[in-house]
Amino acid sequence: MWKIILILLFLSFPESLSAILIDGINYKFYWSGSKQVACVASYNNIVGDVVLPEKVSYNGEDCIVVGIESYAFVNCKDLNSIEISQYVKTIGDMAFYGCSNLSNLKIGERVTEIKESAFEKCSNLLSLSIPKSVELIENDAFQGCSNINEIVFEDGETPLNIKADAFYETEMTKLYLGRNYNFEGFHPPFYNKTALQKLTIGAEVTNISSYSFSDCTRLQDIEILDGRKTLIFDENVFIRTSITKMYLGRNFLYKGKFYESPFYEKSTLQDVVVGDYVTSIPPHAFDYCSISSITLGSSVEYIRDFAFRGCSYILSLSFPDSLKYIGEEAFIGCSSIILLELPISLDTIGRNAFKYCRDLTSLSLPSSIRSIGSETFGACENIKNVYYQISNKNPINGDKSIFPQDTYTNATLYVPAEAVDKCKQIEPWKYFSKIETYDFSGIDDVSVDLDNTTPCEVYNLNGVMIGNSIDNLAPGIYVVRQGNMVKKIAVK
Repeated sequence: MWKIILILLFLSFPESLSAILIDGINYKFYWSGSKQVACVASYNNIVGDVVLPEKVSYNGEDCIVVGIESYAFVNCKDLNSIEISQYVKTIGDMAFYGCSNLSNLKIGERVTEIKESAFEKCSNLLSLSIPKSVELIENDAFQGCSNINEIVFEDGETPLNIKADAFYETEMTKLYLGRNYNFEGFHPPFYNKTALQKLTIGAEVTNISSYSFSDCTRLQDIEILDGRKTLIFDENVFIRTSITKMYLGRNFLYKGKFYESPFYEKSTLQDVVVGDYVTSIPPHAFDYCSISSITLGSSVEYIRDFAFRGCSYILSLSFPDSLKYIGEEAFIGCSSIILLELPISLDTIGRNAFKYCRDLTSLSLPSSIRSIGSETFGACENIKNVYYQISNKNPINGDKSIFPQDTYTNATLYVPAEAVDKCKQIEPWKYFSKIETYDFSGIDDVSVDLDNTTPCEVYNLNGVMIGNSIDNLAPGIYVVRQGNMVKKIAVK
């Protein structure tokens, strides 16, 4: 029985023939089926820049180079750069260990395995690109590569397996993650990378595991590239980071409790841009962030419950014409919003959606709206103007609590002339003490009474202040604030 096992083990490995020196590199040759192949075995007086050949000649036969054996270039201090040829599949244990002057590395596009400590202590390596062919990076493979500025994991659909401490004591300022990965070990491979500042997540990535980038204390910029695959975050992915801006290029979901949302309570997050592939903002997506600028892409249809709750620094919102639904408490406590121009596609606004938006002064409701929840604009005591573009003369019914009493008393409700009588009969519109007609059909000449001795502020419909005078305005619709008066004007 033992003889049979030993014979099988012996036959499972290729037969080693001999080693020869070619251009400063020792090669060993093996049989692979009916062909001979070569592996890099060791170096001999290698200096400077090295390009491994795709093939070497042995006994009159061209043999492709398929591997780099363990210890092949260990402690080769004079090696500055190496280009690994395209047929190499395996980089062996400690193959380049201690190559402290190696600054440039190109890994071949057929490499599948990078073995243990293969590039450990290559402390002068400046950048690293991992091809999509790589399936396994073993323990300590890049440990101590302390000067890497950028790591790129190329786009791919096959998950990469990363073993414990593969990038231990390896710092980088930029990381491009082009595919999913699995890891073995107590901490994820990019946990506590305190130099990391920019993270880009490619379109093929569908899952980010728990604590993946936690304690990356200098991480400021996140870019999630455009794509149609939903990205799922596990719990606590970005805790103890300093994210200030992000680009969201596709839909995302998260696992766990709402406070384990990847961007929950990011007090440093100020600037969010949502791309055109995103159709839904999930619940609690940006709970209690310090966002001051939010740009929504042209395909967003749903803003779910609590999505921007407590984002008290948002000054303006521009909604796309694709938007159908704003969930419960979606913008509750966004107290700095000055004006809201809701899009013509909007169907439903959930209860308390804009409650406690205390700086809100001007509101435009589209004719498409069919449901407004209770207290949607509760505690918004400073609303001065409500523009409601009613269709078919029939305003929707709603609860009196939609607006606070101060709004009913102090604000003016502007509606088409043919809808005035109906508004005086139907809740909540009948509670407005001032209902006036407004022409929604087009843009007319500017018409507004202003005190020329009092400064004014002019805003576009995105809430961005564009000046202090209505003189020389381009054609369009604007909101003018002068003292306690807020007026929507049109310039022909």
